[in-house]
Amino acid sequence: MNRAAIPMCAPTLALMLATAVALPAAHGDALDGLDGAAIVHAGSFSEKDCPGDGRYACSTWPQFFTQADSENLCFSLQIPVCDLVCNGMLVVDRTKQLRFITFSGIGSSPQSSPVTMYNCPD
Repeated sequence: MNRAAIPMCAPTLALMLATAVALPAAHGDALDGLDGAAIVHAGSFSEKDCPGDGRYACSTWPQFFTQADSENLCFSLQIPVCDLVCNGMLVVDRTKQLRFITFSGIGSSPQSSPVTMYNCPD
């Protein structure tokens, strides 16, 4: 993956990485496996509800559906770690799994969730 081609929010990314390095070992669960991880996107994310205009089957809308605020990047979280709006980063960890890591959301400690990618709604 060409890192130069990945758009990132530099101030947000720098703050997240500095925070990750400074976290005590007690927060290791959310950050386990991040050594060697590739950051896909970092920035602000929002939870999105089904539009309800009939174009989508809202009964099958993914739970915890999340979209990057500045990109056409959508995914569902397996664990609700983003409380409507949060800052975070989507990473590919050392096991090649996509994970979302947030330092702002429910609670004050870092949170992590596996993700499933989706096409963003129109």
